[in-house]
Amino acid sequence: MLFTFPLIAAVLPQKSIGILELILTTTGLMGMLIQCGMSNSVHRFYWDEKLNPEDQPTLVSSAFSIQLILGILVLIVGFGTLLILPSVFLFSFEAISWITIAAAITLMVFKIWFVYILDVTRLHLAPFRFLSISLASKVTSSVLACFAVVYLGWGLDGFLSVQAVVMVFIFPLACWLIKKDLTFKISKYWCEETFRFGYPFIFAGIAFWLLGTVDRWMLTAFTSLEEVSIYSVAFRFSSIILFITTAFGMAWGPVAIKIKSENPSSYKQFYADLLGVFLYMILLVAGAVGLFSGEIIKFLMSEDYRKSAYALIFLSFGVGLYGTQQITAMGISIEKKTNLFSQIAWISLILNIILNYFLIQLFGATGASFSTLICYLFITSAYLFYSEKLHEIPFDKSRLVILLLLSLFIVFVSMQFCINGFSPKYMLIKVFALTIFTILGYMVIKKNPLIRTDKFRF
Repeated sequence: MLFTFPLIAAVLPQKSIGILELILTTTGLMGMLIQCGMSNSVHRFYWDEKLNPEDQPTLVSSAFSIQLILGILVLIVGFGTLLILPSVFLFSFEAISWITIAAAITLMVFKIWFVYILDVTRLHLAPFRFLSISLASKVTSSVLACFAVVYLGWGLDGFLSVQAVVMVFIFPLACWLIKKDLTFKISKYWCEETFRFGYPFIFAGIAFWLLGTVDRWMLTAFTSLEEVSIYSVAFRFSSIILFITTAFGMAWGPVAIKIKSENPSSYKQFYADLLGVFLYMILLVAGAVGLFSGEIIKFLMSEDYRKSAYALIFLSFGVGLYGTQQITAMGISIEKKTNLFSQIAWISLILNIILNYFLIQLFGATGASFSTLICYLFITSAYLFYSEKLHEIPFDKSRLVILLLLSLFIVFVSMQFCINGFSPKYMLIKVFALTIFTILGYMVIKKNPLIRTDKFRF
């Protein structure tokens, strides 16, 4: 989506981009209901020392049956409502039609099922299988969607419909790839156990959906759809950071519990050490994106989106910090206190609304991005606090705080020299600032056992 976005943004009207964002974030709510935390549940129990390997297919199939039932219900209710009461979905925007809404619902349901299948392939520790099916779906849908918009002129209808069709056709292939873990043997015990662990993620998911949506709705209320587009472009380019955190999560998620099961005496220290290294690396990448946000926007987008550069600075760091929750939340997950995820999510939502109320009216999309940064920092900090309290993971908080303080220096330089051009003088200043962060940050973590690989062994 990151690479297709500049292309469709150049073709579609600016209002259409804002509307597209509102549609995708709105259908995301239904996606949270269908997901029901089942992927989280399977990741938690699949490699648990108490689960026999022969029971793994029953676990996977039982959790998937819940998602299938919920997804079919959403399709029936969604299409039924669209046929009987179209006014519920269709607003007074010229760019929206019933095809757009129907395609968005279909895409959302099949994408949730598809993501679950991909999560299971990661549990198999089969990276090439995961890569092949993931690339096949993303590349095919992106290329065909861009073709529909740019060359055929189908607008939002074509952009979403093509992706929905690709997802429907590729879903059976994805199921075939995990056929050894799909069975008609459904266990009442595992349905109840996975639902008990996963259902708090519904409420957490709703809160996170609102957290990702409220910025756009409040920007629409206090400013304009054009400002929504500016924020949306910045958020899309922050996906550069999201790619890295997602890639880390894909590698980390399947083995996190496996490490615990196989190394009961040392896994806690490993979690703590990993957080220090990961935070340093992700802040380094976020710093690079933030420092050169002006150049990125100038090179890839039109002049209408130049203000996106300022929003991108804060969003790059926010998305990076949010990615650390894959480690900071481990103690909560192990102790099965998933209700904390919901509570923390709702508190962060309230915080975001309060901050947005004041900042959006003053700074528009930049204010909304700063609010997002503060909320993501609060979320991962809260996870860290409870993981340390509940499961006694020995996070080195002093070094983590020093890294965060160093990142403030990068934010300051980024804001000070955020230009929409290519000035050799300013680019040298930015490179120098990034070099300072790289050196000082490394000094903070250089004694980390994961850096000194000769001193740490499992």
